[in-house]
Amino acid sequence: MAKTIDDNDSTTIDGQQLSFRKIGGFDVLQDRPFITDDQESILIISGRKIRKYLVNNGNFINEYHFGIDAPIVTIQRNDNPNECWLAFENGQIVQWNYDENFRISEYRIPIDKNRRSTLTYYKRIDNICYFATKQRKKANQMRYTLQYYHQNDPDNLMLIDRSLSFSKIKSKNIAFGPGGHQCAIIHRNQLFVYEIPISLTSQRQIHLESESKFFTSIAFHPFEPLLATGDTNGQIHIWNNIFAKKPPKSVLHWHSQSVMDMAFSPNGTSLYSVGNEMVLVKWNLVGKNYGQKTFVPRLGDKIHFVTTDTKNKFVITSHADQSIHVIDTQMNGIRTVIEGLAFAGNRSAGLHFNRRLGAITMNGRIGHLQFYSPISQRQLFQFDITEQNVIVAPKIGKSRDRSIKNLEDIDKDNFIPIQVTRIAITDDGYWMATAEYRNDGETSPEIRLKFWLLQKANNGFALNTTVHLPHEDDINFMQFSLPPPKQQQRSFSPLHLVTTSMDKTFKIWDLKTSSTDGKQQWWNCSRNGSLNNHSIPRMASFAPDASLLTVLFGSNLVTMWELNGHSSIRYIPRMDIFNIINNSDDQQQKSIDNNHHIIYVGFGQKNFAHYLIEGHRQGLIVRNVVRKFQTIFEYRIDQQQKNVLPIDSIVAERGENILALIALDSIRFLCLRQQRVIAFVDLSTMKNFRGTIVSSVFWPSEMVINNDDDDGKGDDIFNRNYLCITDQNELFQAIPMARNNSGENILDDYSQTIMVGSHRDLRTEIFIRNLDQQNNRLAPLMAANKNDGDDEKSNKQQSLDTEKSAAELIEKYFYNIPSHVLPPVMIMEKSFLSDYLKTLQLSSSSPSTAMVDNEKKVVDQKSDESSSNHHHSDNKTDFKIDNQKLKFESNQLIDENGDNPIKGNDFFWLEKYIRTSSLLDDNQTIDGAVVDSNS
Repeated sequence: MAKTIDDNDSTTIDGQQLSFRKIGGFDVLQDRPFITDDQESILIISGRKIRKYLVNNGNFINEYHFGIDAPIVTIQRNDNPNECWLAFENGQIVQWNYDENFRISEYRIPIDKNRRSTLTYYKRIDNICYFATKQRKKANQMRYTLQYYHQNDPDNLMLIDRSLSFSKIKSKNIAFGPGGHQCAIIHRNQLFVYEIPISLTSQRQIHLESESKFFTSIAFHPFEPLLATGDTNGQIHIWNNIFAKKPPKSVLHWHSQSVMDMAFSPNGTSLYSVGNEMVLVKWNLVGKNYGQKTFVPRLGDKIHFVTTDTKNKFVITSHADQSIHVIDTQMNGIRTVIEGLAFAGNRSAGLHFNRRLGAITMNGRIGHLQFYSPISQRQLFQFDITEQNVIVAPKIGKSRDRSIKNLEDIDKDNFIPIQVTRIAITDDGYWMATAEYRNDGETSPEIRLKFWLLQKANNGFALNTTVHLPHEDDINFMQFSLPPPKQQQRSFSPLHLVTTSMDKTFKIWDLKTSSTDGKQQWWNCSRNGSLNNHSIPRMASFAPDASLLTVLFGSNLVTMWELNGHSSIRYIPRMDIFNIINNSDDQQQKSIDNNHHIIYVGFGQKNFAHYLIEGHRQGLIVRNVVRKFQTIFEYRIDQQQKNVLPIDSIVAERGENILALIALDSIRFLCLRQQRVIAFVDLSTMKNFRGTIVSSVFWPSEMVINNDDDDGKGDDIFNRNYLCITDQNELFQAIPMARNNSGENILDDYSQTIMVGSHRDLRTEIFIRNLDQQNNRLAPLMAANKNDGDDEKSNKQQSLDTEKSAAELIEKYFYNIPSHVLPPVMIMEKSFLSDYLKTLQLSSSSPSTAMVDNEKKVVDQKSDESSSNHHHSDNKTDFKIDNQKLKFESNQLIDENGDNPIKGNDFFWLEKYIRTSSLLDDNQTIDGAVVDSNS
């Protein structure tokens, strides 16, 4: 009888709980990148964290978290070197030293929390804080307000203008003049200019443009009261005397589409602008060559931000595909590219792993595939599959349409590109197949199947075979067979590809090799099949030896096919018995509705290659192929619980026997060998997880399972080999759940994130680090003291060095540091005091009589006789503690009349710790050492 496993059985609930760590999909478009003062690093806002990259090569360095549960809105340079201001959405402001990595100060902006206001903009100029907040006024309407206050008088808030209550106030549409004396804001076709600080006599001016264009960007000159504005017509206006009713202005025009952003050079002699045509333009603003232009074209996807460093060495552009380009100020081309996951609208290809490149593959830019390394958390390269020219052209007359209501509608693309819809990669990573599709509804669809071979020389792909119209309709699934070992290869092709299509057929493609030279290879369709005229094949999978093929038709019909010879395929009948047990229409419909909406079919691997896995919305069924499809076991989730959601998709680990059962609220990892769930992820509790999972893949690492117990429930270790991407274009990795000191689960994992603390926390960290270094110096001496056979001279020298090191440790890290800046007692107990006690143990076993006289110890005759042979005693004697010695040391530390400058109450807890340790019972341990209280 087959074994049935319910989700509420005891065998399924004690699996290892996992968490998620975000390793890709970081949004770099929240604000402009921040260049450090040494010009070597770039700081980028990533949600609640700051990510640091190198300028020279774009490598990811570190990630910093500030313990604030709110996204970072903006990052601003401080006047002090190596410092910046960070503004969080909840109104908290942090002054951070990014060079030494400590928090200098922190305060909160007085925003109205009762109205659910959030911070959208922050600027600090000469202790005056300007900030913008937004709050929802109606269902689809937000209210923005711009206020400011002096740091010394935070309660005196000033509202700059009530008429701006419906304007989006972000970094791209607000600018402050040199010295913070002018403020300019753009809203649609309006330019608002204010004199700061706001008073009854301060000036205010509004400049209007025609309704046929909007303002898109704004920038102030660094030294002069010159204002630059860009609009949807591609024009740049340089305004002079902006408080005049009709201020004079000059026009710079090259961009054919909207000016997305602008930035002045540090000395103000040049202006950098970027447009929707993906071109960076450098404008000269001085001398006879005023208005002269220099270009860097073809920068990739649309550009959102452009910024410059403080020393005029390079320009940085931020692109819509989540990439950052570092460009030389001489406009000699791209210097460095920092690329993450490209936010492509098409995700149909899903996630795939390439073993050869050590990267995952997915849809990238239009017509491209991107190869992303989860280890280095950066994109390796984008590979052009379709080789098409992406022409960004707005609809004719769109930018001059007077009925424009939303700025986002301008410059939208009006073309239908060729998209990469499917990917398949062999297990060794050498062969890749891609499917292309384009259908404009007017002409015949374009469908192409391409086979690519990885070149060992440069790890690049070369096109091997192109098949036009491989099917009459779109391809909905394809997969390679597993390459068998060379000694087991059959006489015919050892490698196959199966494709299923909406045209109701599936095809098998074989790798052919030339019979003349044996070097030329190509792919050819050797066989095809179909079930009937109305069933669409949805999914297919090869057996590990490629002798069998299972194909899923529709939503509840599994078929089995046998590959015979070079070009034939045989249908194995009566596979429909899996799902239609009784001919009764009522029972048949009930069976289908309950649990037989099949979403996955596949074979087991290695020792379970004869297992056929059929996954449905409520669980899965495993059958033995060689025993007339006998059911081995069945797993199903608890259908009685109302909160349990059905399974949306199932992903198998390639080469292993682990299945990920993915639902909207959880992921269960089922092991075929143990026939139980060995790990799970509760998505509903993950604070750093949002959206829904759209694709998953297993990193091909081993799943280490210790199955030593009789009941089959060993220690399960999940080796972080599951990756998934969400509809928010965020990539996550499954890791073991972290726990705090109380043993509670930590829902957000920061195990590989640097937690930024205060300056005091930094001193504590340095203190502990130095203690660890000092303890490492003492460790060899302690180990040598246990070894037998050392001569007396060596033992004396070791004992003297130990005492000298201990004295230096006390003098350096206690006598010279005030007690109020020392680490907490709990840290001191574990890191220092235990090691200090070990040092005292070593000194108590020393044969030096001079040391005994100096310490005025009372030692009995038995100890004197055995002191010369102490190092030949057993381990228990080596770790004995002398209570008299501990008592003397304690009195030394709290002696107020001696030379010790520390007062008695400063180290009262140390005396208590040592006194408590000296009263331990027999055979108790201190940090692993055996204690004998009678010594």
